[in-house]
Amino acid sequence: MYSMIGAFGILIGLISSTPTPEAVYDYCIEQGIQEPEVVTAQAILETGWFDCEYCSLDGNNIFGFWYNDKYLNFDNWQGSVEYYKTWQDRRYKGGDYYTFLKDVGYATDTEYVIKLKQIVNHHSASWKSE
Repeated sequence: MYSMIGAFGILIGLISSTPTPEAVYDYCIEQGIQEPEVVTAQAILETGWFDCEYCSLDGNNIFGFWYNDKYLNFDNWQGSVEYYKTWQDRRYKGGDYYTFLKDVGYATDTEYVIKLKQIVNHHSASWKSE
């Protein structure tokens, strides 16, 4: 059960152009994304807690996906989550998700997995359903 504040935050994230961790996590669950806590942490890390300027978030791309040296653009942030689902389904075959992200070269930052773990360990309880 959501608290009133949590439910309001999720509703705002779903209807606004700016996502919230709660809304991203819930949409990941809805889309059947594996490891939704880690994936939500990826969105947080890629967008600076959904507050970056002049970044992939400008194109509703909360994961920093790019092609031909340009960020992909989506109609809304949910489209980015749906793209992530397709990307994940093609590549992830099980096992430790952090190792998978390293092995596929998801990020160039050598501290990426450490940062993801910190976000998940310290914040994921606040965006998960109660």
